[in-house]
Amino acid sequence: MTKKLLVPVTLLLLFALNGKTFSAEKIKGTTGGGWCTTESPGTSWEGALQRLIAHHNAASRGAAVTYTIPVIVHIVYFTTAQNISQAQVNSQITVLNNDYAGIGLNATTTPAPFKAIIANTGITFCLAKLDPNGNVLARPGMDTIKGSSRGFTNPGVIGWQKDYIDGTIKPATIWDPNYYLNIWVVPGIASSTPGQTILGYAVFPQFTGLDGLPETSTEFTDGFVCRSNYFGTVGSASGTYGRTSTHEIGHWLGLRHISGDAVCGDDFVDDTPSPKGGNAGGANGLNFGCPTYPFQVNGCGAGTSPNGEMFMDFMDYTNDNCMSMFSNGQGTRMITALTNGRFRQNVINSPTCDTVLPKPFANFKATQQASSLCIASQTYNFTDKSLFAPTSWSWTFNGGSPASSGSKNPTNIVFNTAGEHAVTLTVTNSKGSSTITKNITVSIIGSGTLPFTEGFEGAAFPPEGWNIVNRNGNASINWDSSRSVGGFGTSSSCMRFDNTTLDALHAKDDIVTPKINLTGISNAKLKFDVAYAPYHDSTQDIYDTLLVLLTTDCEATSTQIYSKGGNTLKTAPGQGTEFYPTASQWRTDSIVLPAAYQNKANVQVIFRNLGNFGHTIYVDNVNLNSPNAIATATASFTASDTTVCSGAGLTFTNTSTASTGSPDSVRWTIPGGVPSTSTSATTVTPVFSTPGTYVISLIAYKGGVASAAATKSIRVKAHPTVGVNSPTICSGQTASLTATGATTYTWTGGLAATATVTTPALTSMTTYTVTGTTSGCTGTAVATVTVNPNPTVGVNSPTICSGTTASLTATGATTYTWTGGLAATATVTTPTLTSTTTYTVTGTASGCTATAVATVTVTPLPNVAVNSSSICSG
Repeated sequence: MTKKLLVPVTLLLLFALNGKTFSAEKIKGTTGGGWCTTESPGTSWEGALQRLIAHHNAASRGAAVTYTIPVIVHIVYFTTAQNISQAQVNSQITVLNNDYAGIGLNATTTPAPFKAIIANTGITFCLAKLDPNGNVLARPGMDTIKGSSRGFTNPGVIGWQKDYIDGTIKPATIWDPNYYLNIWVVPGIASSTPGQTILGYAVFPQFTGLDGLPETSTEFTDGFVCRSNYFGTVGSASGTYGRTSTHEIGHWLGLRHISGDAVCGDDFVDDTPSPKGGNAGGANGLNFGCPTYPFQVNGCGAGTSPNGEMFMDFMDYTNDNCMSMFSNGQGTRMITALTNGRFRQNVINSPTCDTVLPKPFANFKATQQASSLCIASQTYNFTDKSLFAPTSWSWTFNGGSPASSGSKNPTNIVFNTAGEHAVTLTVTNSKGSSTITKNITVSIIGSGTLPFTEGFEGAAFPPEGWNIVNRNGNASINWDSSRSVGGFGTSSSCMRFDNTTLDALHAKDDIVTPKINLTGISNAKLKFDVAYAPYHDSTQDIYDTLLVLLTTDCEATSTQIYSKGGNTLKTAPGQGTEFYPTASQWRTDSIVLPAAYQNKANVQVIFRNLGNFGHTIYVDNVNLNSPNAIATATASFTASDTTVCSGAGLTFTNTSTASTGSPDSVRWTIPGGVPSTSTSATTVTPVFSTPGTYVISLIAYKGGVASAAATKSIRVKAHPTVGVNSPTICSGQTASLTATGATTYTWTGGLAATATVTTPALTSMTTYTVTGTTSGCTGTAVATVTVNPNPTVGVNSPTICSGTTASLTATGATTYTWTGGLAATATVTTPTLTSTTTYTVTGTASGCTATAVATVTVTPLPNVAVNSSSICSG
């Protein structure tokens, strides 16, 4: 059987050459001849991107940033003529850099209304110089692969099927998309439509938390595929202009076709004219050939662009030599996808365009060894996938035996408990180290009781207690989960088997429930929701089959109780694009268990995919129940308080009940607390650090059926911010302390419990702690009272004679003041004194004062007398 050419999200650029030779101007076909069959990403993807664009616009404020993307071109060929040269690769990089800078061919002749919004996106492309092993590439950006040496099938004149490229060639040749934009150049890409030639296709970016794209950007598929004679502008691509790569990398960066793939459609870019009518006359609204400006498609109603069609946009379908631009809005959309998309946000920081060996990048792959049903342990092998030549490896296996390893590729690591186990790898080279932790889900069979239900809402898949049995020999082809659809639209998760992209042709693969105890049960019934649409191509519907079996002996024997394929399985018409069921495209199937399985212990239900490479089978809301075995749980709990100060904990006590026995399990949801979730059946004491109001929730389970949630609202109060002054006083003085920020206060050191308190007389530095309380929450502050010593002031007391002047000298302080009108200096001179006098000097140092008294003692002058006598001469 020839597998369909599936094109949703992976964009196929198709052009009708019809066996004719066209000039360069006609490479992209004549009107109506070229078309692109694509299912664009859905509304959730677009909504996520639009929110990211709004955030980007708010944060960037028009800042211009340059992003460099390392490129590795995988040239896959069978004959020498199919190989391409370094010059041809270089020519394509030149076209990309010019086009994304807004200076490519015809940019200067773009019509004026559109020329004003030509984007310089800030995105540049460089040829990688380092391979993943840290070796310098002899030919930058080139990985030449002879298909026959890898065991690839010969593409012949038709080319490879897209599914063969994606499923075989890409995984065997891809370099880590965190560090490289992978481009595959191939001789040809097969088309299921006669007369049409596929030139290339790319993968849309994936955003965190979103799946459900028809084909997501995985570590095995991310990148762009191009037909070799349309890659570049020289060599085998002589006469082309390299715009296939410009267009497809636009898709890789999140751009839709400018038409929105509909007449009068929308590409969700504000500055590209809307509506876009296109000149194809078909349903996709794209323009072909090279229209003459101004060109206006009629029929789109009000709002038709006054400037006509932007047919020269790279995301239209006109000839290469007619294209010239991305708009500013398209540039913003691409930058947003580049900085937020899976792999893309990493690749812009890649060091691979330099020749200097960087530190390693840790990565690994976990592979579960083949196991039988009901095995009590699982054994894993681990393969190092690290980049840039690590020289040492350090592994830790949480719950594994052995628990650690220094091997590059550890094998036979045994896990004996079910659930998620963290595996950590640290790799090192001379430049540094890198660490990565991944969780592996170990499936070991569990047990259950009625009623048994599973809605696949948990983080782990398979759910705990379920087991996957791989029967096709390829561990990567098996049951997995979808996180974007659920039964009847009431949930966002289910289990699925992806027959659309996984080639499980004629193989059987099982997922098995825990062992369920049906002892005492005589009328057990199995119900589940299913959704399926066959793959439809132009000639046929391709169907897969879902089987359900029962076993009580780990499938040593089993009984088939359900088999649907063809029209009996389908819930929606066949379609050629990936099938994502709407709420109305589900059906509930119900089977009464055979008598041989009633009243038995250890009953397991086996869901088996019988693959035919058709479309995905979705299963949700598995329910094994019995009218006389329905028990329900009622959730309830008590709280130690309804208010708590931040940084403190509350104790919640489970008081849930069940109509029969006790609840099987409970789940706490504790927003704002640490832990934020718990499965404790007794008490949980979370700590709350962020003020606010939170609703605590508890759900109880009985037989897998969830009770209504019991809730309590609690309030986390903030601690007051307490402030206090720290005064400086002189020895022997009293300090006043004033606290602020709370309602009441307490102090250390025996101080009064008021906001303003007075300390006793102090002679040395002292600290006091004040505790402020508001609504039961406290905060503290420390006041430091600094005590400066009083100076010791001295002064001389001279003795002078009556009528003379005295000099007074003060010591022990910094500045001085005197009584008696003397000058304010340390040394002063008194006026002429006739009697004993006292003077007081006040000395000041560091704001503290002391006094001294100078006494000037005045000694009276002696009253000297002498006689005056007369004598005779001689």
